[in-house]
Amino acid sequence: EPYPRAVTLRIDGDTLAGCGRPLRGADGTDAYWRLVALDGAAVSGGAAGGGAGARTPHLRLVPGESAAVGRVVGHTGCNRLTGGYARTGEALRLGAIATTRAACRDSALGAQERALVAALGATDRMAILGDTLRLHAGERVV
Repeated sequence: EPYPRAVTLRIDGDTLAGCGRPLRGADGTDAYWRLVALDGAAVSGGAAGGGAGARTPHLRLVPGESAAVGRVVGHTGCNRLTGGYARTGEALRLGAIATTRAACRDSALGAQERALVAALGATDRMAILGDTLRLHAGERVV
């Protein structure tokens, strides 16, 4: 398996050089992140009341050629979502989020979908706490 990144390890004055790759999901990418709260409120799952094709709201940050850029994919509960992202450390900016346009039969789930897309657009930072991904817009956890 090719390892595209150069790696330098310094231990007790010794320097070792080699190659490597990021651990899958260790930096928040390529992990399945299920939406559990939005602006501090618990969220509705897509399976109940969302109509045909309803799914659990979630997202994944899929890395591109560089760890700093990639695309975000997921589901709002009613519709699939996709867009781009740029990342430097904890700083995270999501590009325009596009969604499919299936009708959402549950008006509350439709409102949640709109709030989720708005929250993703406002995101400027991320933090991983244990198995939880927190997205921030300024000091506010979205």
